[in-house]
Amino acid sequence: MLSWKGRPLSHYFTHYQSDMSVAWQQQSGPVSSETFTQTLHRLEQQFAWAMEDRLKFTGGLGGSVEIMNTSSYKTGNNMAAGFACLQTKYNPTPTTELTGGLRNDRHNTYGGKLNPSIGLQQKIYSQFTFRVSAGTGFKAPDYKTRYQVFVNPLSNYMVVGTEVLAATLQQLEKAGEISEIRQHLLRQQAGINLSCRVNYRGKYPFGDANNNYFIDRYDAFVDGYFLLYATRENPFYKDHLSAHATVDNLLDYTDRLMPAHPGRILLVGVQYRFLKD
Repeated sequence: MLSWKGRPLSHYFTHYQSDMSVAWQQQSGPVSSETFTQTLHRLEQQFAWAMEDRLKFTGGLGGSVEIMNTSSYKTGNNMAAGFACLQTKYNPTPTTELTGGLRNDRHNTYGGKLNPSIGLQQKIYSQFTFRVSAGTGFKAPDYKTRYQVFVNPLSNYMVVGTEVLAATLQQLEKAGEISEIRQHLLRQQAGINLSCRVNYRGKYPFGDANNNYFIDRYDAFVDGYFLLYATRENPFYKDHLSAHATVDNLLDYTDRLMPAHPGRILLVGVQYRFLKD
């Protein structure tokens, strides 16, 4: 039996705007002054077909238009993109799931690509499932990644878009604000990426121990605690291969009043990207 279902047409709208001016007190001229606006409209339509319960199809198509307005650079035409995709899910047995898909992306600036994907999910027993998947992808940079220049004087860092990196570095060097431009910055090569994050949650009530329907000092409380997260990624072979490791709850904090909160979790993985050198 064949069943068909069409999902409602979706419209996504995002608007980003920044107006920034930064100047050093010891200098008369500004470090950076820029007005940047980015607007994105995206339409998407999805469809679903099913042949009994073992074979299912999901398809979709859509497009987007991105508009930029900046006080420093002119880019001419807006960026437009479109896509069409189809995914198949097949269950030869109740514990086996096979998936395969194709997605075709087109962009008026960066061309396009046809991307296949394939996956397998095998349920070994009730608490163990094996999953494996492979595929390719296509993602074009947005205007903010390419053209925005952002300075944070409090944390002492600057974010520069890829299209304006060389010109911005030359302006900073000419103004005497930097002493050296290393070529690896201009080549945008990635190195070892290490990031850490700390979350803190303060003391909070666990339950009404004396059954007076109020939270007071006689009730049970969960003590405040810190959680530390760390991620490291190391690329190899000109960014084609990368190994990454993530540790959640690095300090292995647990509390008997938080039975659903796990201890230390370690995730490791390897990713290969098909890139043109």
